[in-house]
Amino acid sequence: MELSFYNLNSICKEKFAFIELLLFHRKSIMEIDNHILSLSMEFEKQTLVISEWESQKSKVMFEKKIEKRMRPSRVNSGLVAQPQKV
Repeated sequence: MELSFYNLNSICKEKFAFIELLLFHRKSIMEIDNHILSLSMEFEKQTLVISEWESQKSKVMFEKKIEKRMRPSRVNSGLVAQPQKV
């Protein structure tokens, strides 16, 4: 294949059109990427909220369990807290 001015000109036009298309779509690609990033950040926030809620729930359950064990026994009239066996 012989390269003539016409062939080079058409090749350059094709490359220019491709580059122009990439630049045109770059903005929309960046917008999509930013949207994905914001969704990821929101997901992380929700994960932190759930994790905090689960830890608080676990703490309350643990405290209730300890409180239940440390109830005063009826034998000593409630003056001294005796741990209960589970």
